[in-house]
Amino acid sequence: LASLRRAWLNRLDAEWRTDVEIGRDKALYSEWYQPASLGSEFFVAPHFSYRSDYRDANFGSQQPFSYSLRTIDAGIEAGSVFGRWGEIRAGVLNGTGRVYHEDNSVYPNESFARGGYTLKLTLDQLDNVRFPHSGGLVRVDFFESSDDLGADLSYSRLLVEGRRALSAGKNSVLLVGRLGSSLDTETPFHESFRLGGLFNLSAMTPGTIDTRNQIYMRAQYYRQIRQLPTLVGKGVYAGVMLESGWGWENKGFSVPDGRELPWSAGGYLAADPFIGPLYLLGAVGAESEAAIYMALGTNF
Repeated sequence: LASLRRAWLNRLDAEWRTDVEIGRDKALYSEWYQPASLGSEFFVAPHFSYRSDYRDANFGSQQPFSYSLRTIDAGIEAGSVFGRWGEIRAGVLNGTGRVYHEDNSVYPNESFARGGYTLKLTLDQLDNVRFPHSGGLVRVDFFESSDDLGADLSYSRLLVEGRRALSAGKNSVLLVGRLGSSLDTETPFHESFRLGGLFNLSAMTPGTIDTRNQIYMRAQYYRQIRQLPTLVGKGVYAGVMLESGWGWENKGFSVPDGRELPWSAGGYLAADPFIGPLYLLGAVGAESEAAIYMALGTNF
């Protein structure tokens, strides 16, 4: 992962940011952030993005399958910042996508056109994005796919997430909740919500639960046990966590009973060097799943 941000590109303090991801998953995102005037809270932000994600899934099939999803989008958003609290932005985008399936897939390779309206709200008062000790975060991301803007399919997709951090001395608790919904529309399978993977029902493999609607919850406790050298980073932490979540299809909402509710419990050691958080984590699940991770980098 790499990011380049350039500021003061014109007399109104425009910024240009480009993020690059290289690996099995690849991505490029570039945005020009233009304030309406010097020091203005209002802005416009044209952007371009490319993504290629490899996924394991089981949506709509008795057998798991794998595919790559590639999208290219361009769009523009307008919005306003709320001081140091956050921002709201709305816009439009247009693009193309293609799904590449592995052999013996239940779906053929297919191309599709994308287009729609976006609405994003972020309120962020966490004191640390990696290991927060205080504050909270609320994030809302809504996308309305519309054939008026060239999309092949019309549907809605809503994601709402909240975080709250509490601390006493070197002890911290982080509470996370997330809701994903198709709002009873027929989203394509590659726009479903996925559970499984690190900090997303960690004991399960990615895509174990792959549905149009989803609820996820996590409680983490961690304690700083060491201080890193100043030139290396900040702290070293030991922690435990408990996760739960489930998914459902449209018009089928139900809460699993205690014996069927998916969960994952785990413990970890983590460090906060300047290159990004480093985790050594183990987790077990409700169906005797187990996973061990060594991960470097911020997990959102």
